[in-house]
Amino acid sequence: MLQFAKWVVAMLTLAATACTNVEKFSFVRLGQRYDQNTGQLVNPSEAPMLSDGLALNYASSVATALRAQFNGTRITNEVATTLQVTLAALAGAGAAARESAVGSSQKNLQIMKHTSTIDEISPSQVDQVVQDFKDAGAASVTKTEQEDGNFSVIATFDDGGGPPPAVVPGHTVTVDPPFSVTGRATMFGLNYDGSHDPEDDGIGFFTDPATGRSYNTRNEALAGCSLPREVMLSTFLSIDSWKTDGIDRVWAHNSHSVQEYVNRNKPLLTIDSGGKTASDVPLVDAGPAAGTHNSIDLTFFVAHQLETNGAALATYEILVDGAPLEIKGWNFQTRDVG
Repeated sequence: MLQFAKWVVAMLTLAATACTNVEKFSFVRLGQRYDQNTGQLVNPSEAPMLSDGLALNYASSVATALRAQFNGTRITNEVATTLQVTLAALAGAGAAARESAVGSSQKNLQIMKHTSTIDEISPSQVDQVVQDFKDAGAASVTKTEQEDGNFSVIATFDDGGGPPPAVVPGHTVTVDPPFSVTGRATMFGLNYDGSHDPEDDGIGFFTDPATGRSYNTRNEALAGCSLPREVMLSTFLSIDSWKTDGIDRVWAHNSHSVQEYVNRNKPLLTIDSGGKTASDVPLVDAGPAAGTHNSIDLTFFVAHQLETNGAALATYEILVDGAPLEIKGWNFQTRDVG
């Protein structure tokens, strides 16, 4: 079962990426005390008093944060502030509850039902997302087909006096762009049915440290992925000349340096898709080509781990020594190399 502490860390991570200024007329201000004579806050830095109004806005902000993370968009100042300040209020409530054991009293917080929504889920993944919401404790889950053939899923949680449940499994990547990329994930080496990919020779660009030879990308047990050459050049080496000189020419001169970087720093990827996560995934090849408009390629093993059915929307981050790298060479608006 997911622990509350993990949820707190995830939400704080999301909140910390936005500004911390509190808007004058935000819901966060509802629970704070004003001087009746001056109209000013008694203590602008104090956490708000717990109330139904604050709880309702908090639940809405959690849902907004989840949607923003899934779609790769930025969390607004208002949402981030509400999450931060309400967490402080809940922490204060916990302290007050401990004091009540020695005679202090604490007003009870009644948190109402809240909903979480995820859009643009492919038909092959929607049932898994529904199940993930149920496993996370949703009281009810509904799915609705959208005009483009994808689905939206709405889950309702009955908190019963406690904080909202932990982030839905499969949404482990909690950093915003440019430290994460959301786009189409496809396959290489093998197709989803295990047949050979005719456009791939089965030989990885990077070296398998276990064998000292290039990765065998047609190995069904190989956990690995591949990123566009443009992204690796810009992210690992800060080389952007491919934008003017062409990728083939620039890659020919710098591909060995990319190999050296990967061998030395051992970047690992965390990949979310359809309510599932693949962690500590190494780079084993280079590609997809920019013309495919795909953000990442997966080996047979990882594609089945995420149940992509060969192609699906995915979000990834690149970690070096556990810290996310700023991803360059990718256009976050068009979701394409650029």
